[in-house]
Amino acid sequence: VTKECADYGTLQSCALNPRCRWGSTCVSAEANGCPETDVVIVFGDSYSFGGRTGRHPNGFIGMLEALRSWVKYTDLTRIQVGLVEFASSGVKSNGGLASDLATVETNINWHEENYQKATAQPNLKPALEQAYSLLSAGSATNKLVVVITDSAPADVDGSASYATTMADAGIKVLAVGLRMTIAPTVSPTDLALRSALGLLTQDESRLRLTYLDDAFRSLFT
Repeated sequence: VTKECADYGTLQSCALNPRCRWGSTCVSAEANGCPETDVVIVFGDSYSFGGRTGRHPNGFIGMLEALRSWVKYTDLTRIQVGLVEFASSGVKSNGGLASDLATVETNINWHEENYQKATAQPNLKPALEQAYSLLSAGSATNKLVVVITDSAPADVDGSASYATTMADAGIKVLAVGLRMTIAPTVSPTDLALRSALGLLTQDESRLRLTYLDDAFRSLFT
């Protein structure tokens, strides 16, 4: 069984694994030397996201599980994390930026406990506005917004325009498009998603079209 860095509870045990280093907890050595960063994860709960996305756990709940795994081995001594959900009922968020594992996990749990399957395709721009507000209150000079969704938002043009405003303010926008099926070819739905997210990032290197299992790993490495 391969242990994650977060599974080592002491400095001594952490030091035995060359993939890990000790911060306030045992974290991935890949984070060593990364600048202090404020990051807001903006994720959607589209109607299709209430169904399957690859292997179990899947869909919206699977995305939160992937986020939990990422947070566990991220060096939160250098990263503050905020969560914003764009839902058909409006923007949902529980608190601001946090740099301790317990608080971030509490915020993730809140989104799971308050999940309602979408009844219509949600708008993204209000969630980007909320992310901008959270980042404006943060102290780090390196600021990121990561958009995660399985389908294009209802307001593609408006959200793309606001993403340009954020970029002008020094906030990088990255995007993860979650493919709905594991297939060797890219489907028309995937191509539409890539097109919409490309308008947000305006930079192919900041966009990943991937499966849920690999979403966070592919984005942050």
